[in-house]
Amino acid sequence: MAHTTRGVLSGLRRFGWYGTQLGLDGGLRIGLVAILALTGVNSPVAYALVLVAAPLVAVALTAAPIVRTIGRGPAVPWPPLLRGLTLLTVSSLLAQVVVNIGVINVRLLDPTDVATAGALLSALVLVRIPLFVFGSMQAALLPGLSTAAATGDEPAFRTLLRRSLAVVTALGALGGILAALFGPWLVRALFDTPDVLGHGDFAWLSVATLAYLWAMVLGQALLARDRHHAQALAWTVGVAALVVATLPPLPVALARQNVGYDRRPPPADGTTGTTAGRGPGARHHQRRSTMRPPRVTAVMLAYGAEPWLVDAARAVLASTGVDIELVVVDNGCTGDGIDVVKGLPGVRVLRPEANTGYSGGCNIGAAEATGDWLAFVNSDAIVAPDALAKVVAVAAEPGVGAAMASIRLAHDPDLINTSGNPLHFTGLSWAGGNGEPASAHARRTVVPSLSGCCFVISRHRWAELDGFADEYFAYHEDTELSLRLWQRGLRLEYVPDAVVRHHYEFSRNDLKLYLVERNRLLTLLTAYQGRTLALLAPMLLLTEVAMLAAALAGGWGRQKTRGWAYRPSAPSQTAPSPT
Repeated sequence: MAHTTRGVLSGLRRFGWYGTQLGLDGGLRIGLVAILALTGVNSPVAYALVLVAAPLVAVALTAAPIVRTIGRGPAVPWPPLLRGLTLLTVSSLLAQVVVNIGVINVRLLDPTDVATAGALLSALVLVRIPLFVFGSMQAALLPGLSTAAATGDEPAFRTLLRRSLAVVTALGALGGILAALFGPWLVRALFDTPDVLGHGDFAWLSVATLAYLWAMVLGQALLARDRHHAQALAWTVGVAALVVATLPPLPVALARQNVGYDRRPPPADGTTGTTAGRGPGARHHQRRSTMRPPRVTAVMLAYGAEPWLVDAARAVLASTGVDIELVVVDNGCTGDGIDVVKGLPGVRVLRPEANTGYSGGCNIGAAEATGDWLAFVNSDAIVAPDALAKVVAVAAEPGVGAAMASIRLAHDPDLINTSGNPLHFTGLSWAGGNGEPASAHARRTVVPSLSGCCFVISRHRWAELDGFADEYFAYHEDTELSLRLWQRGLRLEYVPDAVVRHHYEFSRNDLKLYLVERNRLLTLLTAYQGRTLALLAPMLLLTEVAMLAAALAGGWGRQKTRGWAYRPSAPSQTAPSPT
């Protein structure tokens, strides 16, 4: 409907109304999607409804000039109208197949390469910006060409066609240069995609965009000359060429390897190969296999009823390939699990004088560690016997600051709870891949932020960083630690075959809502430089307004505004009593 009404407005030369409809449609899409994102809506149906509602509203608000012209023109016979519409519809569908099937082709050629498909989808958003700009030019192009063709003004027709091709060539070239230069960085910054596409990839995608721009201009020329069948034939040939290039069983070379992203196929033995063949780190791992296993201190906190504490502790103690000890910090456990755990061999229980929160409790437990490696494990997380050894092996590689396990949902271990937490520049962070099949996250990747559910870091690096910030108490402390590791030039790795089953339950309470928002702001104010905050100030302020609106609508406005009034104080030192 939107395309039809815009076509009518273009034919009527009502370009002001045409532009108004485009602006309303785009503005509504951006605004409504932003509101959904900032209020935490993650239902695909809600975002799909935006794509339906925005153009309908835009059409309704710009329908006046179309309604006024109904019935005023000469009658058009149905046969030529249907013939033209049928050929035009076929051409449009085939054109969309050619231009959008690239992501599907990647999955056909290499079904396991989910990351490249995702990165390609994000890249296409950037390289197609010239197409959106061309939309405004297209409104005037077809009426101009049609007028010249209908009046037999061949010189005017050729001049307009040449100038249009020159304009789209300049537009495509400029967009292509910018995409080739900044595309790899932008898709990582904006869409958090793996580092799998380089400058050359963006250059080729830009060439394809330029070719599509040429096809659009030439297609308009064919339509103006009533050559609908020629346009449909051209796109049919294009789809046939695409099929020929995709379906034959030809070998596909995907040999590129990027820092932090392992593109190697899985070894023949069925393992995921997290350490094999990775240079000095692999040699170190092979030497270590003949030496004593790494000494690991697992730190676990206990608070409240803790129904899974005993199972979680026993799973840690059953770890293979590591020399394990477990330090449990009792922050106020009310269940009898703490007494059971206290009697297990290899367990030390520490009891601070008060509840120190997750960050403070982890710091207290780490201070009592004797191992070379620290593993932080939630009290409702059940680690597989080999999980900690695999995460330690990756964390020991050069350039790795810390590594995290593959956190699965305990009720269905084939589903991900988190494969690393995405991090938005506004400080918003969430469980990456939550609810998605684990098979879609079967490759080792670099992640923006660790999940505090289960990660490993060397004890000396933890000491260098001074651990978690005590002021956080709970929530976002893993994000803030991740940022400090990145600032030191160290990457964070996700280890897909180190499986941890997490008895995850989403909960909301006043304290959590206050801490999540307060700590998000603490992270921004401490991790960003002043000039970065100044640059991002408009978006950060807009985010605050949106979050306040969401808080007021959700009934937690008081907790939101409490975060604005927070003033850090000197941390209190609580001496734990070992038992």
